[in-house]
Amino acid sequence: QNFWVRRKGPQGGSAQGQTPSTKVGSQGGAVFTTDFAYEFCFEAPNGSVKWYKVQGHLIQECNYDSQFEVTGSLQEVTSMLIDKVMGDRWQKWWNRMCHMVFDATLLVDTQEYRVLNAWGEEKVFGCKLQSHHPLLHLIKPEDTVSLKEAFNEVTFKGFERGRTLHLLRPGCDEEKPAQCFLLSADQENPNECMMGIRLQVSGPQED
Repeated sequence: QNFWVRRKGPQGGSAQGQTPSTKVGSQGGAVFTTDFAYEFCFEAPNGSVKWYKVQGHLIQECNYDSQFEVTGSLQEVTSMLIDKVMGDRWQKWWNRMCHMVFDATLLVDTQEYRVLNAWGEEKVFGCKLQSHHPLLHLIKPEDTVSLKEAFNEVTFKGFERGRTLHLLRPGCDEEKPAQCFLLSADQENPNECMMGIRLQVSGPQED
């Protein structure tokens, strides 16, 4: 990362034609300041491409042909940009895979028992779930102990396979049995886990 400074002093100067060093705004006039940032790419003669990010800060007096000062930094961000593109691509693949395997996927807080985010939940619960929706309102009360046991397993093992829970639609007493697969979402934050929901299809009843 490289840092740089550019200044434009007041017009005129000393007898040698040098511009005296004067701090911007030292004359007591109004001063305009702003931050800016942009990215650009550079292609070398050998065909390799690198990306750079510029971040800077401008200080300028609000007078015609006034002096200004710009400070900033230049940083190569090629690897960061590649990692972001790959991360976005993996996120899309992960979402598509989840939709293939599960009917819905929830990101839940295992300490406060709340839904932090949800994907495909309309198919299971009949509506969109707002952030921080109480998780226990979506589970049959008799399954609360089983859910807590599943969260404990995730805390110690990092995952829990196929635990059957009975899910409730908000505002409705109808319950749906489902297999729930839990996976620790972030090892640095053990209070969050992903819950994949696969509805169980009831077979035809025999007469």
